[in-house]
Amino acid sequence: MKRILTVILAAVLMLCGCSAQNANPDSNGDGVITYEDYSGKRFSILVGSIFDGVADEHFNPSRKLYFNNVVEEIEAVNLGKTDAALVDGAAAVQSLGSGMYPDLTTIDVPIEGLDLPYGVFSADDEIISRYNEFLAEIEADGTLKEMQDRWLNSYSLETVMPEIAAPENPSGTLKVAIMATYPPFTLLADGGEYKGFDIEQLRRFGLYINMDVEFIEMDFGAMLPFVKSGKADLGGSVYITPEREEAFFFSEPDFSSKTVLVVKKPQ
Repeated sequence: MKRILTVILAAVLMLCGCSAQNANPDSNGDGVITYEDYSGKRFSILVGSIFDGVADEHFNPSRKLYFNNVVEEIEAVNLGKTDAALVDGAAAVQSLGSGMYPDLTTIDVPIEGLDLPYGVFSADDEIISRYNEFLAEIEADGTLKEMQDRWLNSYSLETVMPEIAAPENPSGTLKVAIMATYPPFTLLADGGEYKGFDIEQLRRFGLYINMDVEFIEMDFGAMLPFVKSGKADLGGSVYITPEREEAFFFSEPDFSSKTVLVVKKPQ
């Protein structure tokens, strides 16, 4: 996994042609910074994410640079191209725990409404109905808690994907849109296989409804329109918001996460 991230980051560096600079705001000079210190700063934004609006509403950024995955967002902060990235807390801790970013840290964003639930989504309410049946079952038997502990509470890039049986006589193929650069939810392992919380959950769902699962990898900004068009049956877990619920059917939440800023450590 570290090799794949290194390749991605090297490519980003070449494309950006950017150099590091000190973006630490520490306006009080006491080495203590909070999310409020980043008002008016430069922000990394994931294309198609809710954080575009969050940045405008709460931080009045001087500049927003858009990226197709979280790896690129965080690397922009690391290189000094931006001052902060608004990121899901689990994803931020996982990325910084890789050891590739010793100069970065996270800051909590304790703003009401930014502790958000995740759920899979679809344009087909029947699929979501079946998913909710499945979700209730794995919550009742403890499987969901085991998955959350394995992927979302361990913060390890080395987590091993458990063996999940394939359907013996599948009735078809479930097509699922994912962004494969969003650990610990979805990532591409060294062997070329997908793993992560979403991957395990969706493979278990495929077995539950007796269908093979085909993962279709794309940038985050393409996921919602891809599922809306019917090219995929489901989309991997995303934040459940009122705006998105107007366009899609969502499962019951499978996890809730806090929003954080990824920033340079105080000097």
